Amino acid sequence: MHGPDRAAELEDFKTRINLTAYMAELGYELDEKASSRNSAVMVHPDGDKLLVGRATDQHWIYCSVRDDQDNGSIIDFDQRRSGGTLCEVRKRLRPWVGRPADPPRRFAHDLEPISK
Repeated sequence: MHGPDRAAELEDFKTRINLTAYMAELGYELDEKASSRNSAVMVHPDGDKLLVGRATDQHWIYCSVRDDQDNGSIIDFDQRRSGGTLCEVRKRLRPWVGRPADPPRRFAHDLEPISK
């Protein structure tokens, strides 16, 4: 995969993979009381707590409530938690492109883009 195909694949990951569904597969759970129509709060049993939203460009994005350096797209989320190179991240995310997001845990089905 070269040039524009690689960029298109990254764009697909950022827009087509429901980040809350991906997080749910890794043990995160939706905190419904703390979530809103624009953002979801996902918590992990290890204490990790993340805010998830969709930017105006439709990218799924997240940020940690405890670490200002822990934020970004699904690519950043996966690489920070699973490690490895961008090539390894791509391999982990490829099965999710086009796959129905229907994991057993609760997650936010969709979020409206953040307006401010």
